[in-house]
Amino acid sequence: MTAFTFQNGLAAEFSRSKPAVPSKLSAFLICPLRYAFETESSPEVVVPRGPFALRGIALHRTVERYFGREVPGGRELQAEFLNYIGEEIARQKEISLTKFAFTQAGIKGILSNEQILSACQLARVILVSHQDKATPNPAVLRMPAMRGGAPALGSEKAVSSEALDMEGRIDLTYKDATDVVHVVDYKSGNVLDSTGVVKESYAIQVAAYAALVSDTLKPSGLVMDLIGPSSNWSGVYDAAMDRAIKELLSKLRTALPKHVKVRTELLAMPGHHCSSCAYRLFCPRYKEYMNPTSRGADDEALPNDVSGTILEARQSGGLITLRILTDKGTKASIAGVPLETYPALHTGQRLRAASLGTFDLAGKTAFPANFYLFRADNPRLSAFEAMMLST
Repeated sequence: MTAFTFQNGLAAEFSRSKPAVPSKLSAFLICPLRYAFETESSPEVVVPRGPFALRGIALHRTVERYFGREVPGGRELQAEFLNYIGEEIARQKEISLTKFAFTQAGIKGILSNEQILSACQLARVILVSHQDKATPNPAVLRMPAMRGGAPALGSEKAVSSEALDMEGRIDLTYKDATDVVHVVDYKSGNVLDSTGVVKESYAIQVAAYAALVSDTLKPSGLVMDLIGPSSNWSGVYDAAMDRAIKELLSKLRTALPKHVKVRTELLAMPGHHCSSCAYRLFCPRYKEYMNPTSRGADDEALPNDVSGTILEARQSGGLITLRILTDKGTKASIAGVPLETYPALHTGQRLRAASLGTFDLAGKTAFPANFYLFRADNPRLSAFEAMMLST
């Protein structure tokens, strides 16, 4: 039984089946439906995984591979990182735009040398700085195990709590010389925002991990550490933080009770944050934003999202160029559509597309009309987060 039921290609009902997920709690605060999409799978929902996500996965796997061992040289570390990128792409069953660009142009088609080097440098920093935490001291070895039998401390440990109804995988948990337990979360992006304050989503995630450790280990002292490529952050997990996380979990249980069907239109909270949501094409509320006859003046769809009818589909060199009559009554084109990814597109179909790239200059037009997916001239500029649904 799947968590979602669908009607006309849109999520209609949702029933939560899994414990709370620490890494997605910030999504719940923004939009409960987005949290639902990000934590429970459905065969109808397949979203693209872009190069940035693959970079983060490869970074974590590289750190896990060498944690507790001698830190390798730069070439070996980079080779292992790139190997994990290749493995993740090969594992994708669908021909995503990322996979297509990788096939066409190799690693340079999805990541720049700078992006690769910065990820490997972060992996090295993490491994070197935590070498002394890789081998627990005797006091650590005598500590109790987490509930469910998982080891109490170490790298990449899965932790669950029945009391909190939450589970997650923590990058690193260790005990320092003062008997304080540290919960560490690695980030491939900057930990701090432009004002120097820790990003809220990161703080909520590491605090939720700390709540799991607090409930299962009962440590005398608990510190949260965020480590990024250019900034770090540390904070004490205190009683106030514990109350805040438990209140958040209580709100989640109320809004998304386990094994109870809830109408998705009651969960969706559309707004500016929709621009970073990969699931908006499956959202019944966002569809209203894309329909000019049913929305108000303030309810505009994002400029790089379009819906309409396919007027023409021209194929050349494995790429399709579409001509669209939009629901606004204007005409638009979408170039660089890989035939392998979208083999069934044809004239007369209804199409909804999100996060398209555009050739139109920013600020020159309020409504872009020249869109693209794959950029053969510069594959790294492709719209890797783009998605198209046809009916």
